[in-house]
Parts: sequence; C-alpha cells; structure tokens
Amino acid sequence: MNMINENNNGIDKLVYLLRIIKKRILIIVLFTVFSILAALILNISITPVYEATSSLRIKQVKGLENSLLKQQSQVNPMELQQLITTYMEILRSRFVVTNTFAKVYGELPESLSYEDMLELIKIKPIKESYIIKVIAHAEEGMTAKLLADTLVENFFNKVMSMNQDEQSGFSMFIKERLDEAKKDLQHAEEALRRYKQTHKIISSDEETKSVVEHLNAINKIVAKNQIDLAAAQAKLVSIKNQLSMEEQNFVKDSPKLKRYKEKIAQFQAKLVRVLQQYSDSDPKVLNLRKQIETETKKLNSEIQTIIKEKANNYTPVIQELLQKKLQLESEINAILAEKEEVSKISKGKEEDVAKLPLLEQELTKLIRDVDVAQEIYITLAKRNEEARINQAMTINDVQIIDKAVAAKAPIKPNKRLNMIISIFLGLFISIGLVLLIETVNKTIATVDDVKHYLDLPVFGSIPDFNDKLLAREKQKQLKK
Repeated sequence: MNMINENNNGIDKLVYLLRIIKKRILIIVLFTVFSILAALILNISITPVYEATSSLRIKQVKGLENSLLKQQSQVNPMELQQLITTYMEILRSRFVVTNTFAKVYGELPESLSYEDMLELIKIKPIKESYIIKVIAHAEEGMTAKLLADTLVENFFNKVMSMNQDEQSGFSMFIKERLDEAKKDLQHAEEALRRYKQTHKIISSDEETKSVVEHLNAINKIVAKNQIDLAAAQAKLVSIKNQLSMEEQNFVKDSPKLKRYKEKIAQFQAKLVRVLQQYSDSDPKVLNLRKQIETETKKLNSEIQTIIKEKANNYTPVIQELLQKKLQLESEINAILAEKEEVSKISKGKEEDVAKLPLLEQELTKLIRDVDVAQEIYITLAKRNEEARINQAMTINDVQIIDKAVAAKAPIKPNKRLNMIISIFLGLFISIGLVLLIETVNKTIATVDDVKHYLDLPVFGSIPDFNDKLLAREKQKQLKK
C-alpha cells in the first residue's frame, strides 16, 4: 500500500512539473533562444585557433667520444630520459622560440613577449616512450604548420651549432697537436738518420731488434695514453668554461663514486700489465674489460643519482654539463692510473736497453722516439679525421616521425559543442527559474491550485472575463 502511495506521489509531482513547464513555456523558449543566440555570437566573435603537431623520436644517447668510460653496449634509460629533458628545454629556449616566430611572422610587435610565444607552443613528452610532441597554435592552419616545422628546424640548427662548437674546440686542439706531432716525428727521424750516418749503421743487430720489438707494444700504449689524457683534459676545460665557479663546485664526489673511480683505475692499470703478456682476445683480457664495463655502469648510475639529488634546481643543460664533468674527471683518473703503470713498465724495458752496448743503447732510444712519435702522429691523424667528420655530421640521435600538417578545421571555438552546451544551459536555467517563480508565488489561480495546495473539494468556479469581453457587454447595455 505504501509503495502504491509513493508511486502516486511521484506521478503527481511529475504531472505538476509538466503543468508548470506548460504554463511557463514562453519563458523557457525565450531563455533557450537567448542562450543559442549568445553561443552564435560567441562562435562568431572568438578568433579561431588552429593546431599543428610534429613528433620527434630520441633514438640514442651521444656519449663521450673516444672515452674509456664509453664501453656500455646498451643505452641507459636514465641517460636517454635526461637527453629528452635537455632537448625539450632547447625547444623551449628563448633563442629557438623567438627565431621561430621571427621567421614565420617577420617583424614581431614589441607587445609580443617570449612568455606570450610560449603560450602558443607546447612541448610534451609521451609517457613511457622516447617521443616528444611539438604542438603549435595559430589563427590559420598553414601558420600553425609553419610554426611547428620552423621550430623543429631551428631546434636542429641549434643542436648542430652546439655540437659543432664543441667539436670545433676539440678539432682545433687535435689539429694543433697534430702539427706538433708531425714536427716531433720529423725531428726524431732526422736525429735517427744523423746518428746512423755518423756511426755508419746500416741495420741493427738481432739483439737490438728484439729489444725494439718488445718496446713497440708499450710505445703504442704510451702514445695512446698521452693523446687520451690531453683530449680528456681539453674537454674538461671546455666544460668548465661553460659553467660558473659556483656550478663547478656545487656537485662533488660521493664516497660511493670515489670507490667506483678507484676500482676503474685499478682495473685499467691491471689491464695494461696483462696486455704485455696476452692478446686482446685472451679470456683474462676480456674478463678485465668486462669488469671495467660493469664498474663504469655503476659509476654512471651514481653520477646520475648525484645530479638528480643535488643539482635538481639547475636546468637540464647545466645538469648534463655537470654529469659530463664528473665523467671526464673519472676518465682522467683512469688515464693517470694507466700512465703510472705504463711508466713502471717502461722502466723495466729501459733496464733491457741498458744491457746493450752504448752504441746500441742510443740507437734503441732513437728508434723508440721515432716509433712513439709516429704512433702519436698516426693516432692524432685518425682522431682529426673523426673530429672533422663529426663536425660535418647532422644530428643522429633525433628523428622526425611526423611532420606538421595544416589543419582544415580550428580546435577553438568548438561550434557544435558550444551550441549543444547553450541549448542545455538555456533549458536548465529557464526551468530552474520557472520552478523558483512557482515556489515563491503562493497565489491560488486555478482549480488545480486549490486541489494541490488546500486539498479541498471544488464545487464551482467563476469564469475569468477579460477586458475585451467586459467592454462588449457595456456596449450592448448602452445600445439598449
């Protein structure tokens, strides 16, 4: 019984609501029409915004060239994410953004600030991927496309310029060293030629040849060590010049980082000793290289942790420079350990040379000077060619997946959505207003009101004569 009463009450309320809507239908229609007109005016008055999107993929990490630390066979995800963050900052940089707008729009108004430009450009990484989205907004579809394409083009030019600046410093250093090495080789060869001519030496004896052959292996290591040390120190100076004194001293070695550096240095020194007795393919040599690789991975991971914890307030570009600084310091530490071990081995070789006759001793030293100078010159010539190629190369760690396309329809305003919202908004507001009027108005105007509010029976009702009907009755009475 209660359920029937509740259902009846619900039906009564619905009937009452429909009766109110019917009674006030004019208000509802007027409000809805007004809302639709407002939406039409809004759609016409709002400046259309077109969107164009370009996608970039970061596909590999550029490490330290010719580095003892660059022995990892797999890409480190943390390094790759850091590179993505760095590239996003370059895409948003004032230089790239302002040049982009200048190329697309020509002369820029003074009122258009760098912050205003950033409002029209969005750089977003795609989660769980190595993809960056470059989004540009403009009043025309073609302009938005040009903004996105030009931004990517300027980004590539900027990164290439940065790489070339870095490579040019290294190339200049290598070229200078190459010229010096060429002169040293010429002097060493001339000294050997004069010595042979003075002492009328045509060829060395078998004992001298045997000693020289044993010296050749260590000579190559000496030459490589000298070049690696000089190159690493030059790179470190270049990085320090890009950092302020405060930034250079902000991040320091942790105890764990020091242990990794010491282990790498020990393994590197041991590798030099083992290479004097075994070939590169020997299991002992391979095992040592594997240990160096493992410790290097741990060291790089610790460096990234330090940068993340202590240099979080710096820009990604500064963070990358700080990371390279710590890596180069570790590399130099390993090279110095190698140099010390090479010096010890060289002293042992000099004892073998001292056993030769005086004439042969001097000849052996001169031959060794020529071999070392020649090895240095050949190595520097290879490095110079590599640096020249790297300087001329394009960016190989960024790939354009999708180029921007001119949109046919704007993303703002969404005319269809605005019209739908205006219709529903007009209906809701007007119905709400009608209900409010009916709630406030307690006047009994109809038979239904008596039944609804007073719950009393109705025996009869007096018709509502309007003004026109009354005027007609008066005219009839006057005629009579």
